[in-house]
Amino acid sequence: MNNGAEPHTKSSAGSVPLDRSTLIRELIGLSIDCGHETSKDEGDESNNFPRQSAPCLLFNADCDCRYAQPDPRFAGVAHVFHQNWLGIRSAVGALPGDKIAAPPERELTAKDRTTLLAQLAAWGVDKAIFHGFSPATASILKALCAEGICCYLVWHGSLAQLALRPEVDFFEAALRAANRGLFKRAHMLKAGMECVFPNAFRPMLFNSVPYVTTKRLCPPFAEGAAVALVPAHTDIWKNLHTSLVGAALSSIETVFHYGKVRGNISVLKRCRRVRYDGHERHLSLLSQVDVAVNVTVIDCHPMVPLESLAAGAPCVTGPLFLDALQDHPYTIATTVSNPFDVKGMAWRLNSLRMMNSSELIQIIDDYRAATRKLSLERYMEFLGS
Repeated sequence: MNNGAEPHTKSSAGSVPLDRSTLIRELIGLSIDCGHETSKDEGDESNNFPRQSAPCLLFNADCDCRYAQPDPRFAGVAHVFHQNWLGIRSAVGALPGDKIAAPPERELTAKDRTTLLAQLAAWGVDKAIFHGFSPATASILKALCAEGICCYLVWHGSLAQLALRPEVDFFEAALRAANRGLFKRAHMLKAGMECVFPNAFRPMLFNSVPYVTTKRLCPPFAEGAAVALVPAHTDIWKNLHTSLVGAALSSIETVFHYGKVRGNISVLKRCRRVRYDGHERHLSLLSQVDVAVNVTVIDCHPMVPLESLAAGAPCVTGPLFLDALQDHPYTIATTVSNPFDVKGMAWRLNSLRMMNSSELIQIIDDYRAATRKLSLERYMEFLGS
């Protein structure tokens, strides 16, 4: 991926050179002076990240494979996940291997099982990683175990989410399956959680950086007016409003966001809501903004910072409590120690803006490569290869 400056790019018509402001307007369909933008559906809490879905099993859907890191070591490995669990689906989409997207809220039919086993045989799958768990994926697990396929579990949530009843049901079902020995290994993306699941794996698994080929028009903060994107949706753990206030208090001139803002916070009047228009456009927009802001509170290894890395932009986060790369210059430059400290967040953004552009590009490139390498190596260790 080329994160250096490009002299110009062209519009979809193929003839008109675009500066960055024009390209951003084209990507988000927003005039720079239009003020607050609302989605068509005001009841949409999150401007969610829509992906391809269907009432049947999906095998290697384009949206699940387009951004996967290429790695031949994952031949024979399939990932099983829910079509409508969008954060997990984004994480799986960056990993190499074949993909099985389960339909929402139903178990396998006899026809599903026949189709599934035929597809697994065609792929030559001998290992399957389940990302999360539900009645639908439980029936897939049963079918795979009957065929002698070695199954693994990755739990992307945290114990804090057990305050939600559906999470409790899914978690207890996954734990029962693990206690019955249906998973060779299990992993929870939080420190110390090897005491929760039997045959648990340490060290921590890392999500991978998506594989993208989008080129940046210019390096981060290389132009005079800076642009930030706060892409989180509106819930407690995504901490959208705090990230927005921190960005609004910084020297960043333009702050875009997807989620719906609540509360009459005067400093947010200069932040502009834009409509989420699909994952591809989201990644393209990240490749043109200077910085993303995603200071969450109970995420495991969120995808927004990794998507930003893929696009060559830094992302300010709260502490992620990972077990590696904590002393890397990128981690130090982008982490806010207190996810509710809006002044600290603004200071961090201003510090990034003041960094030498070449130095910033170098630490982004180095951290992206290190994270990708660590993610894939740990997954191979998890699989026993």
